[in-house]
Amino acid sequence: MNEIFADLHVHIGRSEQGKPIKITAARSLNFANIAKEYATKRYRSNVMNWGMVPFLMDEEPQFEVDDYIYVPGIRAALDGTMEHIPAYVISGDVVKVIDLRIAEMTNEEKAIVKAGCLINYNRNRKGL
Repeated sequence: MNEIFADLHVHIGRSEQGKPIKITAARSLNFANIAKEYATKRYRSNVMNWGMVPFLMDEEPQFEVDDYIYVPGIRAALDGTMEHIPAYVISGDVVKVIDLRIAEMTNEEKAIVKAGCLINYNRNRKGL
C-alpha cells in the first residue's frame, strides 16, 4: 500500500443567509483540516491561523472526493475535551459516522479558530 499525504479541507460553515462560506477569513467557523498527524508544529499553527479546525483522525479515511463531512457542535468540542468528536460522512444517500479528535490547543489557539482566522482574532482584540 502506498502512503499518500493530503491536505483535506472540509466546508463547515454558512453565512447568515444560509449560503456556503468560501473564504477562510469569515467571521464564523468555515473550514477544517483532517490529518493523521501534522508534519510540523508550524504547519498545524498555520492551519489554525487561517481559521481551520486542526482535526486528527486515527483510522483510515472513510470518505472520498465529493463526499460531505458534517461536524456538528464544533464550538462545544473546542471547549470540551476534544478527544472524541463525532462527524458524519455524507456520500449520496449513505451516511457514515467517523471519529475525529483535536490535539491539545491553547486558549488563544481556540480563540483564533473561533474568530475565523488570526486577522479576525487580532481585529477583535483591538476592537476594530
